[in-house]
Amino acid sequence: MTSRVAHVAISTPDLARAVAFWQQVGFSVIREWSWPAGVDRINTTLGLADSAADAALLRLDGFELELFEFSVPQEPPRTDLRPSQPGYTHIALEVSDLDAELARLSEAGLQRWADPVRTPGGRRVVYVRDPDGNLVELVERQTIPDGSEVDEADRV
Repeated sequence: MTSRVAHVAISTPDLARAVAFWQQVGFSVIREWSWPAGVDRINTTLGLADSAADAALLRLDGFELELFEFSVPQEPPRTDLRPSQPGYTHIALEVSDLDAELARLSEAGLQRWADPVRTPGGRRVVYVRDPDGNLVELVERQTIPDGSEVDEADRV
């Protein structure tokens, strides 16, 4: 039986920029590594004929994010990824002050196209893009008068 999510991985054309952005979000770098072309074990695992990459593993509150910059094979970046497209579409991060985070992260390359909205349960959320165009949902932690948190089922 599955016990927890181990990590999520994102490929980027610029590892240094991606690491800097996610550090601004609040992640810490756990380790960095690379592998050269021709490593059969990695190529077989990834299902690629050949690969070479630089990588970094980051962590925030027990959640791990793996970042890869592949030099082999080189792929064109995806453009205009929309939440309605099949596949992984976004990472959601909880913040305590949405307005402050938006102001802070805009300096780190965050791209925003709309103002935050309030969900039926009272949470404020907004979708943004990281410097590579990946979707990130920012969710403001919200408490109700009795001091408990808003129900996790309250989603966009």
